Amino acid sequence: MNGIDCATRLTAASAQALKQAGIMAIGRYLGYQHGWSKALTPDEAKSIHAAGLSIFLIWESAPTSKSYFSYSKGISDAAAAISEAEYLGATTGVAIYFTVDYDAPAADMSAIKDYFQGVKDGLGGKYLMGVYGPYVVMKSVTADRYFQTYAWSGGQTAPNHIYQ
Repeated sequence: MNGIDCATRLTAASAQALKQAGIMAIGRYLGYQHGWSKALTPDEAKSIHAAGLSIFLIWESAPTSKSYFSYSKGISDAAAAISEAEYLGATTGVAIYFTVDYDAPAADMSAIKDYFQGVKDGLGGKYLMGVYGPYVVMKSVTADRYFQTYAWSGGQTAPNHIYQ
């Protein structure tokens, strides 16, 4: 399936143009209730679906260093992501991809694994846990879904549901 992730809000016209270009799924960021400029809006979700496209959800606040990651942060991010997904009317059981947005070294994996255990516990089975990050994270964290970033993967690919 051809899909993209984007931080830009889509209009009915841009969603239709993507559909005509062969795109079938759009990854959009949660955070509308937090006032985040890159976040999916309810009207945008309607436009994307009206164009015949699927949406996959991404939670990303500021996961750019080891200091971000902890079990308690995973719990709180899961709660915030659930609130956002419910606000948008996302069906329970879909995946929400939580991000690791840097070239995480092996030394950071313990904290990252703790974070994702918190995410999984915080989601409580209501939504699937997706991981969005580099190769080393894909190989270290067990999740329901994977979205591997091209950046920081050094040309290595893991078996993923989505590859950037």
